[in-house]
Amino acid sequence: MGRAITEYFVAEGASVAIIDLDGEAGERAATELGSQGSVLAVQGDTAQLDDVDRAVGAAVEAFGRLDILVNNAGIF
Repeated sequence: MGRAITEYFVAEGASVAIIDLDGEAGERAATELGSQGSVLAVQGDTAQLDDVDRAVGAAVEAFGRLDILVNNAGIF
């Protein structure tokens, strides 16, 4: 679901920051979708406040602001 959400926002012209637990899926999506728009991948755990703060800071630094937050955290 996170990939589809990212694809939608990128297609609509949004800059997107992805926080990914292991980092690999986020990096892969950023690489694949980066040619269509601005996509930033940040490795982190959304259950950890320090990781969330770091990811938000990276998004603001990269894009200048944060307009929308989508919480799509889940486990298998």
